[in-house]
Amino acid sequence: MGVSAGVMIAEDDDLLGAGSQQQMASDIAKLKADEQDVFDKISSASPPRPAAAPARKPVPVAPPLQSSETSPVR
Repeated sequence: MGVSAGVMIAEDDDLLGAGSQQQMASDIAKLKADEQDVFDKISSASPPRPAAAPARKPVPVAPPLQSSETSPVR
């Protein structure tokens, strides 16, 4: 013995006066506008910056090897 959604809505409309329906419509419109404001603020916020990469440890550079070819000739 289920009650259809249409019957429930019709019964609710009968129970609510026109002023109550108008107030509810106004409240819903305000909530939708507030929700849009929140979405706008979230989307316009800059994304968080990624964490800086850890500094690399410098690698010591070995002095060039001197060979007999690069030695000064005396």
